[in-house]
Amino acid sequence: DAGLRDVTFLAAPTVFGERLLLPSLRRGKYTLECLDRRTGQPLWNAPVHGGGSPFWKAPGCPVVVQSGIAYVATNAGCVASVDAFTGDLRWIRRYERIDPLRKASKARRPSREDPMQMGMQGQFRQDELRGFQPSDMFVHDGLVIVAPCDSDMLLCLDGATGQPQWMLDATMPINYAVYGKLRGLVGLIGEDLFAVSDTHLVAIGAAGGL
Repeated sequence: DAGLRDVTFLAAPTVFGERLLLPSLRRGKYTLECLDRRTGQPLWNAPVHGGGSPFWKAPGCPVVVQSGIAYVATNAGCVASVDAFTGDLRWIRRYERIDPLRKASKARRPSREDPMQMGMQGQFRQDELRGFQPSDMFVHDGLVIVAPCDSDMLLCLDGATGQPQWMLDATMPINYAVYGKLRGLVGLIGEDLFAVSDTHLVAIGAAGGL
């Protein structure tokens, strides 16, 4: 009745002063919802995007706030920067799902049993995640680092503009490194970003992606 009837929260809330920020689905569209921390009353919502995802409901990623700016990764195709006070959209980026230098494979044609085509009335498959496992997003010295569940690319974006600073193909090390495919992010300490594969813990330079 207070405006959340059609809202599904996708991750744990991020506390920002007297507010809670939550990535959400509102009538099938990905949004950032802002609630009063004490009462739970909705204050504003910022639409991010809709569609373009293999997920019926993408795994959530908690919002990260720095200097009054909220960064949202939908895990369904986009990363966005939103003013955490007003809900105004600053920028949105449709991120790369495969290495731009890698030859793209043919897109899969949806079948009649595709969950995205069947809607609420159908039976849903439980497929393995093809990209990263659900991971937190990290902000470091004005850089936003995200490992989307629907992408093979570990991405580092300029927090002010959304432009890529570096990208790392999580599948390419299979060809030349002992640690195999990267599966997810586990933390950021100083200048080192830590990721895991099935067998190894891997340290990556946060500033340059090496």
